[in-house]
Amino acid sequence: MAGEWKLGWPYSSTLFGVLFNEAGLVWYIVGQVFEAWGTGSRTAADYGLVLDKTTGNFHYGDRDANVANGAYTGVIHVMAGASPADSDLNYIAGSQFFDWTTDDGQVLTLEAFEARTLEADQYRTLGTGSISFDYTITSSATDLPLEGVTVVVTTDIAGANLVAQGTTSILGVVTFELDAGTYYFWCDKSGYSFTRPDTEVVA
Repeated sequence: MAGEWKLGWPYSSTLFGVLFNEAGLVWYIVGQVFEAWGTGSRTAADYGLVLDKTTGNFHYGDRDANVANGAYTGVIHVMAGASPADSDLNYIAGSQFFDWTTDDGQVLTLEAFEARTLEADQYRTLGTGSISFDYTITSSATDLPLEGVTVVVTTDIAGANLVAQGTTSILGVVTFELDAGTYYFWCDKSGYSFTRPDTEVVA
């Protein structure tokens, strides 16, 4: 069992995954059981599996051998500090649906193994600041709005401290809620190239 967790994430931040069963219980790694979130005052540090293997832009993690075969949902978050924290749960990088099937107790297939990219109105955190900031993207070739561009906002030029993320609308706009300051915008859409990062001042 290796590399079952997988997400394409072209930023320098570290990711971790949290595994849920169909009943909505979370996998407690040390205890090796599924339980309600927060049992025994446990936090994301107890539930988060750091995806510490990378190849190019892909981040990987291994399935826990003691997780029984079945269907699960994995949610992948951006880790701001040295270990997973509950404060990281606001920032969702993607999700995976796992369906592990067996034959004589051996894992044969991972029927659905695809990390979903950020899409409009799905898995986005637009920030928690006091200023509404419209970020608009148009095609350099046509000057028309670009829909479906993933935009990640960080406070540092290295791209490690993520504070908001979203996807442009049909009008090429995503509105973030930010505090005053300088921010770095990282854009991504298949078939297009962008200035990475784009520096903007919110006032």
